[in-house]
Amino acid sequence: MSIYGHYEKQYWGKSISYSENSFTISGISKFQNNLPKDETTELTMIFEPSNVYDNTAIAIYNGDLQIGYVPKEYKELCKDLTNEPLKIIHKKNIKGIWGIRVIPNKFYTKYWDTNEA
Repeated sequence: MSIYGHYEKQYWGKSISYSENSFTISGISKFQNNLPKDETTELTMIFEPSNVYDNTAIAIYNGDLQIGYVPKEYKELCKDLTNEPLKIIHKKNIKGIWGIRVIPNKFYTKYWDTNEA
């Protein structure tokens, strides 16, 4: 991993290419105090049918602390994977707010950890 938190294998030109099965956690700005300190932390997904805005919401937790939600465009992908942990593949701080990109463990491969294809 580079000193900037990126995995060298992800670079294509000046942009980073991510797996289509990875996503950035939604609503994370409200939960900045609950974010994991370590990038090796595995996160969990829990259905939240009592959510007043979306009864199909899937919350994401760091232990017992909520850190955000699965974005609506990835709920279909994640609905059958809530028993799978989420792996952090990228953390980025923009103007004091952290963003975290994750991938369900099912889709996580050694590609994200090494320079091997």
